[in-house]
Amino acid sequence: MAIDKNINLKELGYLELLELRQDAGQEQGEGRKDLVYFIYRLDKEISLREYLSKFTDEELIEMGYEEYLN
Repeated sequence: MAIDKNINLKELGYLELLELRQDAGQEQGEGRKDLVYFIYRLDKEISLREYLSKFTDEELIEMGYEEYLN
């Protein structure tokens, strides 16, 4: 699978992020060292989504995270 490292991660759903993370990890294990920073970005986005899932839509708007509304 060819991974587009320039993809806008905010446009992906949570499950899509997890699937992409798994694919990137497998490709990195096959010698794709160029994926290190991309995997870091994926992990950061996944962690942010997990954290923000604890808030209501109103709270997300107040915090400035409208793009993450449930």
